[in-house]
Amino acid sequence: MGTLKKELTSKSSANISRRFAFSLFSYILLKTTNVIAKCNSTPMQSTGPFFKNNNLGTTSDMTNARKALGDVIQIQGRVLDIYCKPYPETIIKIWQANSFGKYSHISDISNNKTDDNFYGYTMIKTDKLGFYKFKTIIPGSYKISNNIIRPPHIHFLLKTRKNKKLSTQLYFKGHPHNKNDFLYNSVKNNSLLETNLTKAKNGLKVGVFNIII
Repeated sequence: MGTLKKELTSKSSANISRRFAFSLFSYILLKTTNVIAKCNSTPMQSTGPFFKNNNLGTTSDMTNARKALGDVIQIQGRVLDIYCKPYPETIIKIWQANSFGKYSHISDISNNKTDDNFYGYTMIKTDKLGFYKFKTIIPGSYKISNNIIRPPHIHFLLKTRKNKKLSTQLYFKGHPHNKNDFLYNSVKNNSLLETNLTKAKNGLKVGVFNIII
């Protein structure tokens, strides 16, 4: 009887040890997974002098059904937190210069050409999974002084349902003006501000830009 009791006690201890070891392994795996799943925050960028807060429109096609001049592209991605979880129904305000490098804004007094068919400002929302997309044209470069030329870029101003905000800018990978741009080079991890345009099956150039707040 004593021997049987010892065996049962031994088996019970072994089961407890196995359960403890499994729990410890699960905890370590969970922590490791969380570390792997972390997303890098998108760097902040200035809203600039051409920001509008009103009369933005709500279209996801800034090309006005391709009537706007320039190369049509689609920008898409997701708005996520630093643990790669989506921010649903995030408000995204978007603005940019037209293909000639001119904003539809009273403060843009440059001699660059206007394009009345281009919607330079819009406001959209992410879906339940934090996904967004819109059509636009590749914005033109423009001078802000005799020695400074801003590369093509698109402005984003985001506000989540949790009231987290971010102002940032999207740049196009490999553009020659990027390397000399003061705003692009104001952050160390500026590659997080870039997109690489690739052709989809329908021939449309698509750039992915995930925004991490």
